[in-house]
Amino acid sequence: MSKLNEKNKFEIIPNSKTVILCTNNVDIIKLSKSIINDNSLVITTKAKDIALDSKCEKLVRLLKIDDLFNYNFDTLSIGEKQMCQVCKALSSDKNTIIMADAISNVACINKDIVFKFLKKVNKTVIYITSNKEDIMYFDRLILYDGEVLINDKLNNSFEKEKEFKKAGFNLPFMIDLSLKLKYYNLVSKPITSMSRMVNKLWK
Repeated sequence: MSKLNEKNKFEIIPNSKTVILCTNNVDIIKLSKSIINDNSLVITTKAKDIALDSKCEKLVRLLKIDDLFNYNFDTLSIGEKQMCQVCKALSSDKNTIIMADAISNVACINKDIVFKFLKKVNKTVIYITSNKEDIMYFDRLILYDGEVLINDKLNNSFEKEKEFKKAGFNLPFMIDLSLKLKYYNLVSKPITSMSRMVNKLWK
């Protein structure tokens, strides 16, 4: 999915059925062959020897992982290591962060916290995943299945159900539900939060 090229620049090499999600509506296809410059930090689930950084104390508190400071990184679970890696990435001085399924083993409640936190940081985050439910947290979606099928703002992407099906993806549950309700004029746009959906329909 990703590699360092001969010039030690990081390239995104999509596998089949890959979803690339971006914050700040960044179109990475327009970056030179998706090569990320030296002002970027690459974090993958294979990263080793990464310790928590106090600069990201807010996320640490939200995830309730303060106690992990006291443990050797190698003794942590995969999910705990991934949370440490994310905290380390966000506390760096890099403007662009690339994450390849970087929190795939994190519990759902903590994944929700991380994704919502990513939206608030003053950085561009490029998240590569095969999990369709991760889609709703980001601003732009690039769907790749041997070719680029979708490269658009997130809300526009939801209208391209044929492209999702071509890649073997169903729409995320909340998006699929929203589109069905929109057909009956019960909602005007996709709603990604179950609680907001309930509040909307309850009125």
